[in-house]
Amino acid sequence: MKVVIIQPMKKNLFFAIPLMLLVLLAACSRAPSPTPLPVPELSPTSLPTPEPSPLPDMAWNVITDYTNLTPYAHPLAKHTRLHDGPLPELMPSKDYGMLLPYASAEASPDGNLQESKYGLVTKGGVIVTDLVYDLAERAAERPRSYGAPPSRMFPAYKLAVYEFDQESKRVASWHAACALDGSWVTPLEYKSIVFADDTIILLRDYETSDIDILDYNGRFLYNVRDMDWASRVAYGNLPWDVVYYVYEGIACVPGRDGKCFFVEMLTGKAHYTEYAEASPFSEGLAAVMERVVTSGQELEFWGYIDKGFELAIPTRYVRADAFFDGRAIVELPGSVKQVIDMQGETLFSVSGNDRITQIHRDLGFTHDRRDEGLYDYYTRDFVEVIAPDVALSKHNIESVWRLGGGWYTSSTRGGEVLYSLEEEYVFDRVSSIHEIYGDILVYSGYGYSSLGMDGVMTIDGEIIIPPEENSFISTIAENGNALAFIVNTHKDYIDLHDHDPEYIPSVYKLFRANGELIASGPGIMAYDEAAGLLRVLGEDYFAWLDLDGNTLISIPNLSNIKD
Repeated sequence: MKVVIIQPMKKNLFFAIPLMLLVLLAACSRAPSPTPLPVPELSPTSLPTPEPSPLPDMAWNVITDYTNLTPYAHPLAKHTRLHDGPLPELMPSKDYGMLLPYASAEASPDGNLQESKYGLVTKGGVIVTDLVYDLAERAAERPRSYGAPPSRMFPAYKLAVYEFDQESKRVASWHAACALDGSWVTPLEYKSIVFADDTIILLRDYETSDIDILDYNGRFLYNVRDMDWASRVAYGNLPWDVVYYVYEGIACVPGRDGKCFFVEMLTGKAHYTEYAEASPFSEGLAAVMERVVTSGQELEFWGYIDKGFELAIPTRYVRADAFFDGRAIVELPGSVKQVIDMQGETLFSVSGNDRITQIHRDLGFTHDRRDEGLYDYYTRDFVEVIAPDVALSKHNIESVWRLGGGWYTSSTRGGEVLYSLEEEYVFDRVSSIHEIYGDILVYSGYGYSSLGMDGVMTIDGEIIIPPEENSFISTIAENGNALAFIVNTHKDYIDLHDHDPEYIPSVYKLFRANGELIASGPGIMAYDEAAGLLRVLGEDYFAWLDLDGNTLISIPNLSNIKD
């Protein structure tokens, strides 16, 4: 066992306690009030009419030629504009190059600094739209299930504008999509947009099948109303059944006849089935359900079909989850839960009230022994993970926390223990270990429970970034290796206007993986993985930085206030 001790950070607090007592004594004497004099009553006509005064002879030399004055330039500005005057919604062009969103800042009611309105700017720093959008973000795939890995990014932006309806007292949102280079943009007239593998689904009205399908070149493919299968769609209270069950290029659609069918999104070709229900495709297989009547009782059984819409795993389960990493959790009649592979072979099984949960983070599984109140932890290949003896009681639901990469962490009575199937490290005065990249750990030291106190150290205990109160660390990583660390700090509130002695602004710091400080300043920093750049939201400006801390674009909020 390898033990690493981290001494807690110490801070000296000084309190200035005023001990002054000031007593003021004053004696006041009053003289008798004089009798008021009578005020004569005057009518408006009794007042004399004033004579107009002659205009003074003023020979002021007023300068009205401002051409020699230098226009105001914000000290943080590092950008140009596409042209003078307003820049409203995006106009398509093949000359922009890569576009990036930028934002204005505002303080939320709880005091946190946050992005407000959005616009678009080129990578060369040319503003092509003002702050006209309420949302401008990179298109991403929706997670297939809770706890699924991060979504994939697609080559498009999602834009939105929010409008408040006075009659309904509700906020309506209107959406559009555009290319990353601004070469195409849709009208801002859709209620919802879903980004799929090879198509963009733009919803105007699901009850009338008014749904446009585009590819990522902005090319219109078809409208659902024009397809021969549109009249077969069964609509529920929400459009999820129609546009949200789209994965791996195929939509799963409920039919009016009680049977689901599938649609190839690029071509619009429909494939009809006899199954009563189905789930979206995942790793080439989709769960399907058929109803069987046995002894006068209707039963539901699930199996899996492949992309040829042929049954690949027989319908024998009462529950069938989506496949992830070549495994799926199913349930047989009699409360038997199994983990199966893509051939339907059983890899692991439990029964009764016990449950199995698939953990996407480390491709492992958790066995919940509910009747006993215990948990067993397994790797992807069902090797049991046993917490070291130094860990707390196994009855704790969080006794094993999975970090990924074969690493686990558990609480001890004085800190944390980090371990794999082969190694074990004990860290004193560490409240939790969040992430591990090679031999570098992101952890929290002991501090106030409501405040962050993150730090970075090596697995041997060498401190790279010491933990401080109000420090929240995010990692910029590539292929499992840490490239840099972002530290954001803030207190209970951030007020953009009330700069009183209690005002404490948010501050960001950017460190290399070895702890070298690259950049710092007021505001909040975040890494944009899709762009490969850093976003900085300041109190009155927005900036894009490269990973060396160089400012590429800086746009003050005042840039969008017209004279």
